Amino acid sequence: MTREQVRLVLGSPLLQPLFRADRWDYVFAYRFASGRTEVRRVAIHFKDDLIATIKADPLPDGDEANDPMLPGGRPAAAARR
Repeated sequence: MTREQVRLVLGSPLLQPLFRADRWDYVFAYRFASGRTEVRRVAIHFKDDLIATIKADPLPDGDEANDPMLPGGRPAAAARR
């Protein structure tokens, strides 16, 4: 993907280091259904305007079976069935 394609998908990067124009950093928070929040970071490195590498924190483990935001999670109504 190009820089502009990344910007369309993820938005503008939170950080663009002045001395590392080939790196974009994103930070996001994941809020569980319980209200607990975890922060995750993603660093995208470019070479010749294309993604060269992506380094990212792992996605959070699902600690709640009814958390609809996690893969395999089900809304509370479906969990009671």
